[in-house]
Amino acid sequence: MRNDSFLYTGSNGASRGTVKEQRRQDLRKKKIEREAKRNELLPKADLVFHEIEKLKEEVAHEITNLIHVDMDKEDVKSVVIGLRLAESKLITLESRLKNVLRAKNADV
Repeated sequence: MRNDSFLYTGSNGASRGTVKEQRRQDLRKKKIEREAKRNELLPKADLVFHEIEKLKEEVAHEITNLIHVDMDKEDVKSVVIGLRLAESKLITLESRLKNVLRAKNADV
């Protein structure tokens, strides 16, 4: 005789339906929380993007402040790579913020 008791999990169709409904409710709740966060960020978005632009400009100006005539070629490369990395982090931050605010504010 074949033993197929491991196929029976003890759950039936009715219990799976309640799990799906609970999952739907959780998703709705998370969506509402995301919308609340977006609405909280929207008034401050212009200020934040302006600050990011200022930081990008500062990074660009740091090249002239950090590189000196008596520096080795390797040191210059290291400084430039570090500044490029900082700029790419700022660009990434800016794009993340735009993605968060995109649904509500398409012109940012």
